[in-house]
Amino acid sequence: MFTRTIAFASVGFALLATPSVRAVDYPFAGPINGNWNTEGNWDFWNGSEIADTLTLPGPSDHAIMDSTTAVFTAGSTTVSKLSIARFNGNNGALRVTGGMLSVTTEVHVGEQGNGALYLDGGTLNVGGNFRLSAGETLNQTQTSNLEVTGGVLNITGGLEVPALGWNDSSRNASIQLLGGTINTGSFSLKTFGGIAAFPEIFGSLNITEGTLRINQADEGFRINELQGWVNDGRITAYGMQSDPDGTRILIESAVEPGGQNYITVTAVPEPVGLAGVAIAGVLMLRRRQAR
Repeated sequence: MFTRTIAFASVGFALLATPSVRAVDYPFAGPINGNWNTEGNWDFWNGSEIADTLTLPGPSDHAIMDSTTAVFTAGSTTVSKLSIARFNGNNGALRVTGGMLSVTTEVHVGEQGNGALYLDGGTLNVGGNFRLSAGETLNQTQTSNLEVTGGVLNITGGLEVPALGWNDSSRNASIQLLGGTINTGSFSLKTFGGIAAFPEIFGSLNITEGTLRINQADEGFRINELQGWVNDGRITAYGMQSDPDGTRILIESAVEPGGQNYITVTAVPEPVGLAGVAIAGVLMLRRRQAR
């Protein structure tokens, strides 16, 4: 592992105001085209039954993808809460490719079912916590994934992988950081096992490209904790299961001009291997011979 202290300009994001109006459930059905911004794709819970609606969820509403996949492509939208795969047997997902989607409270990916959130571009703002495997029901087995290939994910609270409670069990949660940036107030990877009622709870992070930024004041403790997760294989680079010589993951302590400490975690760029150099040489030789 490499560590160093550097000074960066502030990379902040606005705190999101929590709405005072009670959230209304908007399940995403997606019968038209799967696009978030198409009004006919959403249903509406009126308190006693699900009804069709020609409206979109707004700042006081709860957007839900239980067994459907929604795509957010453009524009600027705010909702109160976002839940993906709330119930056992659900397989739900959200893909963000552009625009700005803001959630004023929490994002839950995989409460009891299998959930996924893909960020390919644009910006996703979360005013509270972003929780993978966020359920609170005993003996549920699920997998929850966050995959970031581009864009920016801003989390005012914490990124919890998985989010643990007393009743959680058999929960696997993973982050694939393949590009883009994750800014989060705090970050936790949790593993728990050894008791029959809690057979396996596992959180992991794999980095290929992109940056994880943790706005954590206690830099010494956090660097040691992060390095521990690297050592035991919960943080990996390029899909490799271990980093025995500590050279694939770069953990940097940084200070903003105002004095706020934060930490960045990235993968060390892989050098061009000897095999790659040899192949390139053969190709160049063939081109010369062809002339």
